[in-house]
Amino acid sequence: KNAPSDDTRVLEECLRKLEVAGDDPEAHVQADLDLHHEIARLSNQLVLQAIFDAIQAVMLWSMRLGITIPGAAAASDDRHRRIVAAIVAGDADTAREEMRTHMLTVAEYASLGSKPRNRKTDEGKLREA
Repeated sequence: KNAPSDDTRVLEECLRKLEVAGDDPEAHVQADLDLHHEIARLSNQLVLQAIFDAIQAVMLWSMRLGITIPGAAAASDDRHRRIVAAIVAGDADTAREEMRTHMLTVAEYASLGSKPRNRKTDEGKLREA
């Protein structure tokens, strides 16, 4: 079933905040966190919402790390648009797959952040995502 129009507006506003954050890392991180919070809320799954609340500090660390990797924010925002489009269309399978891919990519960012980085190598890995 499609997301109700009020929920659609909230998700679209979250995407808009990501876009207008531009080069402001903290604004982008906050908009990213807000989007994930809304997705968890819209799932109507109390366990998912509780997990989101429990790992929020780790998510903030990951998001702050990701924003420093060249190309990561743009790649992440593109994935966010795909996730929201699937939710709005009521396509749970695609939304789930897009979110899974997003989480795997974020895990890769985290592994890049724990090692000395090479800009050329990092950008190559992001293009593969």
